[in-house]
Amino acid sequence: MSANVQARDIMECPECKGKTQIVVDYAQGSVICRNCGLILEMSCIDDSQEWRSFSDSSGPDRNRVGGTTNNMLHSGGLGTSVGFGNSRLARTHMIAVNSDNVDRTLNKGHKILRDIMDALALPDNIYTRCCQILKQMDDSGLLKGKTNYPWLLAVTYMACRQEGAGRSIKEILAAQPTVKKQSFTDNSCRLADLRNRIE
Repeated sequence: MSANVQARDIMECPECKGKTQIVVDYAQGSVICRNCGLILEMSCIDDSQEWRSFSDSSGPDRNRVGGTTNNMLHSGGLGTSVGFGNSRLARTHMIAVNSDNVDRTLNKGHKILRDIMDALALPDNIYTRCCQILKQMDDSGLLKGKTNYPWLLAVTYMACRQEGAGRSIKEILAAQPTVKKQSFTDNSCRLADLRNRIE
């Protein structure tokens, strides 16, 4: 028997007038009596797992399972997006989504943090730690308006120290040369203060 033909449990055949074993041919979509060959059903639907893979040639095959959730966002990162680039529809959609999105501040912070990580060539564990710090602050209601570069450089500095990958203030400030040292140290002190209130 091929993969598309399977023997099934006993069923009553009206032609044989008795119980008989049936065969299901998924390729043809029919149920057939094994004794007399009578077609008992047409257009049978195969409801088993589909093992064929339909990969998109432009990227990796994700087997249609979707992306992973992002625990650093309130929505889990399970939002909708429309198109790419600067198309009018994509811009309009982003405006509508971000107008009342609780993750807007976190998304902006994550984007800036990713830029900082790239500029400083920091590993992913530092980025993850930075995102955890931001999430804790957001959950405590302390993140409002604090997704600017001086603030996020202070978060990066703290995350580096917590992960044992200490960087000097000079190294951290190299990621964004326009940030003044005084602004950075003020934000670092405030961040340490806020972290103490959270914990």
